[in-house]
Amino acid sequence: MRITSLVILLTWLLLGAPVAADTAKPKPRTAHDCSDIALRVCSIDPSFDPSDPNHQTPTCQSPDQSTGADRNFIITTILNQTNGQLTKALCSVENIFIFQSSTLPSWGLYQDPTYHPPSTDPSSGNTYIGINDSDLNMTFSKKQIANSQQLSIDNTLLNFSESGLPTNVVPEVYGLLYTLSHEYGHILWHQAATTSRPCKDNIKGSWADDISTSQPRWTTYGYSFNKHSDNTIPDPHSITKGGQIYSIYSGGFATELAASNPEEDFVDSYSLGATTKSCGSSCMFDYTITLDNGNIKTILLNSDRGNNTLQGKLACAGNLQSFP
Repeated sequence: MRITSLVILLTWLLLGAPVAADTAKPKPRTAHDCSDIALRVCSIDPSFDPSDPNHQTPTCQSPDQSTGADRNFIITTILNQTNGQLTKALCSVENIFIFQSSTLPSWGLYQDPTYHPPSTDPSSGNTYIGINDSDLNMTFSKKQIANSQQLSIDNTLLNFSESGLPTNVVPEVYGLLYTLSHEYGHILWHQAATTSRPCKDNIKGSWADDISTSQPRWTTYGYSFNKHSDNTIPDPHSITKGGQIYSIYSGGFATELAASNPEEDFVDSYSLGATTKSCGSSCMFDYTITLDNGNIKTILLNSDRGNNTLQGKLACAGNLQSFP
């Protein structure tokens, strides 16, 4: 999708507007209004911890520590690489923050009115995304490698590669798009009532227990809860062999991270679907796994791999990203 006039406006706002973004007062958003997104992308104090149950309302740093290039990269990725409900969703968050941290990964935050009552918290019901600035420099493949490393999976067992990407788009766009849509997926999951999680009918079959139970208020990266309905599929934290990795990718899960818990199962189906749709049919995100017998197995990550369960998850997630 190309929105030339908006990109020109955003470039002006980022590089030549007479009022600094950190002091501007953005107007309230309409249901689908991307025109003021340049005022909503900014840096945040790196000490802000969204997992702290007593956290204050996240706000832009003053002065803004992010660069115009970083802000513009996020904005143009949203405007040029998404459409439908996904564009609406990413443009409707209160802020997209950029931060530096060696320990805190990117995050999506919903100020749940259950814990942030409207009577005492003006941010009640708001949504926010935080992007670790390291994610601005990752291709989709590098992001998947980083995810595997954070799950302590032996990186000698696997390799990611990509080909067929559009020549007019820098490859880091797809890494950033994956991260943005992944974090918004977390917001969608937490906005829903426990009995109406998004794509629950497609997700629940992969899990032994009711997916509305054992749901933490904040889901730490890769935190495992619930058990797989197929007990031959391992918890990703316990992987020691390539065959175990293959069982996840052939067993109805989008990624190893998706096999951590029902929330990540939905979220990585959502973000993989968004990345696949944006990149187009020519893109090949390949995942090469060294099996236990030394043989090599290559999986096309941006596909349903002929698995009906994964096909249903990706189709449902895709419906959430399109215009109704």
